[in-house]
Amino acid sequence: MADRGTPVGKSRHMSAVSHRLLDVKVIILRTLQRVRESDMYERWIMDARNKTVAIFGYREDGKSHAEYLRSRGIHVIFGIREDRDEWGQAMTDGQYVLSPEEAAAQADIVQVW
Repeated sequence: MADRGTPVGKSRHMSAVSHRLLDVKVIILRTLQRVRESDMYERWIMDARNKTVAIFGYREDGKSHAEYLRSRGIHVIFGIREDRDEWGQAMTDGQYVLSPEEAAAQADIVQVW
């Protein structure tokens, strides 16, 4: 019977080398998962070319993501309520800004940040 305090997949009888190999295997599997996710995202970017993406949110994440999408040839608009401070900031920065309803109607893809 396994000790309840022992991590899953590791027993008290495993050697230090076995523990290290298990740790390396976990690191490799996590890395492969990130690579798959990255590949999927790049395929999404390729599919999104010549489409319009509406981004709801004009903080650092939304702005930097918009720059990235534009660098990949994707048309980006922002959906921001006029009573928000972000509306004025986006307009000052020269962004194409619409109300959330208008942006959603014009966009092929909507992202919320």
